[in-house]
Amino acid sequence: MECDVVYALVPRTSLNGILEQRAGQEARSILGRVRQTMKLEAQEVEPSDAQTSELVKKLLANPKALWK
Repeated sequence: MECDVVYALVPRTSLNGILEQRAGQEARSILGRVRQTMKLEAQEVEPSDAQTSELVKKLLANPKALWK
């Protein structure tokens, strides 16, 4: 009986999709902390979609930083 047992992990989305999703989560987390800090100083700001997308682009430039 010549055969091999093979286990494989097959992602449900592409690697780029996973990176973009993780970068979005991290960007929202970072901006949430900034918002909280600014709120404590009575200078509350609302993060915009443009700020979030810009931060996502910066995070995607260094994907290693997405998982600490």
